[in-house]
Formats: sequence, structure tokens, C-alpha cells
Amino acid sequence: MGKRSTGKETARPFEGTLFGVAEFVHRYVGARFLSPDESGTTFVPQSIIHVPPALDVKSAPHFAEHDMRDGDELFYTANHARRFNRIWSRFGHQHPSAVPMNEYGKAHPEYFILTGGVRQPELSAGDGQLCLSNAEVRELIYKHILARCDDGFDIVELGQADGFRPCQCQECAALYGIQPTTKPGDGIAFHNDHAWGEKLWIMHRDLALRLLKDRPGKKIMMTSYGPTIQPPQTFREFPENTIIEMMHSDAEAFAAWQQLKVPGGFSAYLYNWGNFHLVGLTPLTTVGMIAEQNRLLVANNVHSVQVNGSPGAGQWGLEGPNIYVYLRLGIDPATQSAGEIFDEYLQAAFRECENPMRRFFTSLQKRVELWQTIRNYAYQSGRDPIFALGTLWTPDVINSLEEDLATAESGVQLPEVRRRLDIVRYEFDFLKHLALVVNAWRNHQAMNNAASITQLLDTIDARNVFIAGVANGDAKYPKKKNPAYRFASENNLKYAGRYLDRAPFNWDTAKMRASPAALLQKSHSLAIERVSGPLTLESPRWEKAEAHALLPSGGAENLRAPTSFRVLCDDTNLYVRVSGEQPADQMSFVARGHDAELWLQESIVINVSPIGDRARYFYFAYEPEATSFNEAEHGFIADYLHPRYGWNDESWGGGWTFETKLVPAKSRWESMAVIPFETLRAKPPKSGDTWYVNVGRVHFLNAAGKKASREFSAWTGKLNASHIPGDASFGKATFK
Repeated sequence: MGKRSTGKETARPFEGTLFGVAEFVHRYVGARFLSPDESGTTFVPQSIIHVPPALDVKSAPHFAEHDMRDGDELFYTANHARRFNRIWSRFGHQHPSAVPMNEYGKAHPEYFILTGGVRQPELSAGDGQLCLSNAEVRELIYKHILARCDDGFDIVELGQADGFRPCQCQECAALYGIQPTTKPGDGIAFHNDHAWGEKLWIMHRDLALRLLKDRPGKKIMMTSYGPTIQPPQTFREFPENTIIEMMHSDAEAFAAWQQLKVPGGFSAYLYNWGNFHLVGLTPLTTVGMIAEQNRLLVANNVHSVQVNGSPGAGQWGLEGPNIYVYLRLGIDPATQSAGEIFDEYLQAAFRECENPMRRFFTSLQKRVELWQTIRNYAYQSGRDPIFALGTLWTPDVINSLEEDLATAESGVQLPEVRRRLDIVRYEFDFLKHLALVVNAWRNHQAMNNAASITQLLDTIDARNVFIAGVANGDAKYPKKKNPAYRFASENNLKYAGRYLDRAPFNWDTAKMRASPAALLQKSHSLAIERVSGPLTLESPRWEKAEAHALLPSGGAENLRAPTSFRVLCDDTNLYVRVSGEQPADQMSFVARGHDAELWLQESIVINVSPIGDRARYFYFAYEPEATSFNEAEHGFIADYLHPRYGWNDESWGGGWTFETKLVPAKSRWESMAVIPFETLRAKPPKSGDTWYVNVGRVHFLNAAGKKASREFSAWTGKLNASHIPGDASFGKATFK
């Protein structure tokens, strides 16, 4: 969910004196702490500085603990948004700090989950998933809590590893007498079975009861996230030393907790900004949204807040007013309204350019209001960032914003205002280049001719030049001058977060200019004949089936390992036979097991969508080694905060088989997959039914097996990247 810690920090000294001085000069001297860059602190001109003669004010920020950034800049301390002082936190995930995989993975594999009949400490990218029924695991978690209390922290955050996957051992299934209602083969249902959340709640409550006796006065902050997003059902009251940290802090989530007794109250974990959103490093919030969020937190007596990372590299300027409103309301939600704080920001930041910048930000926020309207649709019905960005940032909107910003730039006089406009200009140019590519892509999809290809490639190249200049410290833009952009790497900016590593943003434009005709969009369709099964790899019937060639994926070069496939079906199964060249001296492979990460050896990938939804499909992959294979559901997780959102859900284990055969004498690799319709949760298709399918291959060009030397091919010319929501590339398959 966010940044990571070592788990060995000690409590920090309270910075109240510096914050007190900053708040004093804000109230009485006209100081404004606008952003964490060199132009972020300013003083609004005062005709006279007046401090009440009998001033004796004691006040505290409403968010007593506010973790937005562990930065050294005055901005964070002045706005009371520095790292927690009294609370130990690993941003929602304490378990991996208590039982680190790199310390216990090899020595104690029994501490980690059983899946597919094997203990797998390495699952979840370093945050090992735990076997909760293991008493030693629970004891390590508790000892870690005690150690953090003894380090001086008053509150210790307690939560399971991100991307929680339940252990499949019998002891975990029976833990606390709460039986899962689903089995591992049920995929997401198994992953999200309420039984696992209930087991975690019981375990965490038991730890809180122990702490109540062992460390009176210390508290535990339990995360309501993932499997624990719903309140517990087996008990309705927590110990007095318990705080619930709301990872979903909307009205519906708070309402669900009203029937429970939580003596310690609530804290909140916010996702206002960050590159994990579908639209990435583009504006995400409005003043109105921030005001409503603050109202809800105040109404539910929330006094500690974590923010999942600071705003990204494309948000500090375009969301400057919203960030300022958020911070000031967190300090004092009663004295000023959100609208008044918005005015305060514009007056302090843009002075002589206030009027055109007011128009600029008003128009910008109206557009982001549309994102708030379409967000759920975009996430649940396609998960396509190009759809979202193209809907939001249309040419007329971009042109209107450009006009207002240019007017402000032409009238600027003060150097500090110029620096702030430079930041807004940089972020707006970032947004504008993104919009130009998206709109050119849509135009190419509509026109599909040489002119539309050239226009699209030109916009991609212009954007890449812009991003390279920013990432390399181009003096025209403020990266080196603005600590907020310290993580603005070229790759992160290029993909505007995590969801744009897809066509056309990842194109090699030089290769594509060499053969623009290859970019003309072609439809792909095939017919699936019905036969009497079952079939084997050597069945003579394959000779009569139509062969379909795989095309280069992402480039125009000829394939070094030409490959084709054939598809047949019977009343029970879908059969896919793949035949491709394979050098005779590259036929030695290692066994990597079920659910191992593929793409690291020769592999075949088959994607099937029986429901005709390009965003929801089943994924099957296998290698020439008979025990190395994988299967997953893709696109069925619609919660964008879920750590598996947009990725293959490999907890699904649908039944299927494959045969593989290497033929050195002919330099061939022959294989066949058998996928039951039952596995696809589909009835046997009737004549005329149409599904979506794609078949791809990863081929290594040398025996060393280096990733850099991989050749990708696919029937549609594009091999779906498993982590790109809405990026499915399919052809149509019609059953005869």
C-alpha cells in the first residue's frame, strides 16, 4: 500500500516548537507554506503586522498524528504532515516486519503459506504470506509489537501482508473453528472468503488482549484492509487499547462499523494521490472532494491519518490548491471553509496572475469532477486508462486550459510567481503531451491510414523527448529545483504510473516508422471446428485443421522462431496445438514448477474470454518442461485498491492439461493444451457462438536465456501484458 520500513525505528522527537512557530507566522505574519520546493514558502504582503497584545493561545492540529511524507522540507513540518511520532507503522503491513522472508524463508519455510502442496515463502514479492495457524508465527508477530512499544511508540500498527493469500494447510482452514466456504480452485472467491478476515480479526484481537496486560497504556492500530475490510462477525467489541485504521474511509465503510464498539476510535489511510490510480500522475482530486472527505473524518472523530505517498510528479502544481486545502483543513477544520482556503492559496501563490489562474484551476477541477463520476465505471467496466484519459482531457478542454495558463505567463512580474507558474507549466505540458498521444491514438483507430499513423508516431516522439528532458534535468523544467519531483524517473513519467506500459506508449517508434504499414489495424478471426474427442498431440485430425501464424509483437522485424497454432473442440474441451521452430542446441530446460513466474524460459501463452469481454479472461501458460506451467484469472478483481487489481490472479487453479514435445532433429517444439469448458465456467459452445482468444509465444534468442534477448509473438501481433488492465488484445473465434 505504500512505503516500507525496516521495522526497527524508534519513536521520533516531537517537532511541536517548529510547527508552533510556523503556525504563528501563518496566522499573524502572512506566511504561506504552499509546496516543498524552493518557491513553496512565501509571505503575503501585509500593511501592518499585528499580534494581539495579550496573545495566549493553546491549540493543537485536528489530525494530531499526520503521516504524509518523511521529508526534510519545512513544508511538511509547517503543515503538520511529517512521519508519525507516537505511532509505529509499516503502512498497513506489520506481519512481514515481524516475520521477514529474508530471515526466515529458508530456515523456516513452515512459517509461510502452503499453496499447491508446497511451502512458498517467496510469494508476494518479498512480503511473505504467513501460515497463521503456526503458533511460532503468531508469537513472532506479538514479540515485534512488544519491541516497538519498548522502542517508545505508544501505538503499533498491526496488519497482514499486502496481497493477502490464505494458507491452504488443513490447520489454517480449521483455525479458530471458522471454516472457509470456498476451496483454492475457486480463485478470487477463495482469496476473498470472509472466513480469512474473521480469522485475522480473532488473531489480532487476541494480541491486543495480551498487550493490554503486558504493556498497559500502549495501543494497537488494526488495519481494516483486504480480507479485513468488513468488520468482524464473531465478536462485536474490541479491547480498550484498540484503534481501527480505515483503509477505505468513505461513508459506507464508517457506517458498517457503527454497530461495533471500538474504544480507541478510528484512524484513516487515504489514497488521494499516487501513481497507482488508473489515470496515474494526472489530477485526481478537487477542493469539493477534499472538503467532503475532511467533513467525514472529523464527524467520525478521526485524529490520525496516513497518506499513501505524497502527490506524484505530475500533481504538485495542478493539484496545488487541493493539497493546500487538505493540509489546512487537517490542522483546523473549523475556522476557514475549503473555498476560503482555496482563495487564500490563489492569492498567495499567483498574486498579479490570480484571475487567469483562478479560471485555470476552476476549469481543471470541473474536469476532475467528471473523473469522480466515471471512476467506478472505468475501474469495473474495462479498466482502460486510455478510455479514462481520453474522456477527461479532450482537445477543447486542453486548449481552454492552455489559453488561461498562457495569459498568466504573459502577465507575470514577480520572480517567485514565475517559478510557481513554471511548475504548473511543466505539469500541464506533461498532461497535454499525454492527451495528445491519447487523442492521436483514437484518431488512428478511427482512420487507420498512413496519415493517422504518422500523426500518432509524431506525438509519441514529442512526448518522449519532453519526458527525457525532464528526467535528465532540463533547465526549462523544475525537477532539480523541486524536491517533490525527486522520484520523477524517465520510466515512471513515461507510463504516468503503472497502467500505461501498453500500446502506443511503449512503442519503439523508430522501428515502426521503418514499416508503418505494419501498424494498420487488422482484424483477426478464425473458425473452430468440432470433432470427436479426445485429441492428443499426435492425432491425425490436426493435419486438417487450419494453421494461424503468430506475428511479431510490438515491432516490424521478422520472427527468428516462426510459430503457428491450430484450434479444435469437442463437446467437453477446447484444444490448442502450437508448433514452432526451436534451435536444436537450445532444448535444455529446468523444472520451475506450478505457478512459477513464467517468461523466464521458452513459453506459450493462451488467453481465452468465453464471455466476450476483452478485460476479463482466463490465462494459461506453459514451458517445454512438463512441470512448469501457470494459470490465472484476469480482470475479475474490480477493486482498484486490491493489490492484485490489474494483475493475473494466480490463486485461481482451474483444471487443464498440456503435452509438450521437443524434436531436435527438426528443430521444432510441438505442444498442445486441453482446456475443459467447465474450467472456463462456460457451457459447451453452440454453432455460431463467438469467443475471444489469443495465442502468444516468448522465445529466447540465445541459450543464455537473457531477458533482453526475448522475442515476443502473438496471433494478433500483441501479447497481452498480465499487469495492464483493459489491455487485452484478442481475435474472434467462432465455433462451427
